[in-house]
Amino acid sequence: MVMFYAKVYYLCSVTKKETMSPKFLVENGLIFKVFSREEERMHVHIERDGNKAKVWLEPTVELAENKGFRQHEINKIIKKVEENADDFRTKWNKYFNR
Repeated sequence: MVMFYAKVYYLCSVTKKETMSPKFLVENGLIFKVFSREEERMHVHIERDGNKAKVWLEPTVELAENKGFRQHEINKIIKKVEENADDFRTKWNKYFNR
């Protein structure tokens, strides 16, 4: 059984000077972040306990990759990305100077 706790950290100030893979959000042990020097299509990486996923932010929120998360976890991840998609897009654009 996977337990989700209500611990949420919003990381608002993201610049390349801070880190090469800035965290956009940390919630319930899930880390939502981007990597610099990666593909152009807007997306976010999600990690927890060695499991990894990648979710497209454009043209719509959609799962790109999953390595280790169970389907019910992916469903929660997709929902969380949808809830934060506008914020993630804004942070992506700020980080990549677009």
